[in-house]
Amino acid sequence: FFSYNYDLTNSFQHNYLTRVNSNNNQSCQQKPFQDTFIWNFYQTEEFIKLIGPSNASCWLLPVIHGSFQQRRFSIHGKLIDLILIARRSRHYAGTRYLKRGINVHGKVANDCEIEQILQLNEGIHSQFCSLLQIRGSIPTYWSQETSVTQPKPPIIVNRIDPLYLATQEQ
Repeated sequence: FFSYNYDLTNSFQHNYLTRVNSNNNQSCQQKPFQDTFIWNFYQTEEFIKLIGPSNASCWLLPVIHGSFQQRRFSIHGKLIDLILIARRSRHYAGTRYLKRGINVHGKVANDCEIEQILQLNEGIHSQFCSLLQIRGSIPTYWSQETSVTQPKPPIIVNRIDPLYLATQEQ
């Protein structure tokens, strides 16, 4: 997913505070994207290094892997907009049973942010509420073998890390 006018890589709270604290007279909002969720990061990495992360937001369109849903409903005659945004991290992503645990850089497998935004009313009298949930694999070295005959494959501890150095990086 992508958006021309809303930064999907950051949370609603971050986007709101950035907009309130910025100078609205700028033709281009200079705000760095959260590169954890930019799936076209490798294609744009050299350009970001060349012009800087804050200037890159004027020229680049980040693509996220996830989901976006928006629904309008009425409760006791009041219209409420519900927006759900799921962002999947580009670090250590993979399918179930093939990516588990944590890597040496402190990135957990299948890291995801799910954000729920509620909007009451419209226009300048809008009221917003946002809830951000972060989930990912258990931050230790472990894996599971895939098996058709075994519905619950055993957990295999791949590495012994008594100091939990990778977990501390997370």
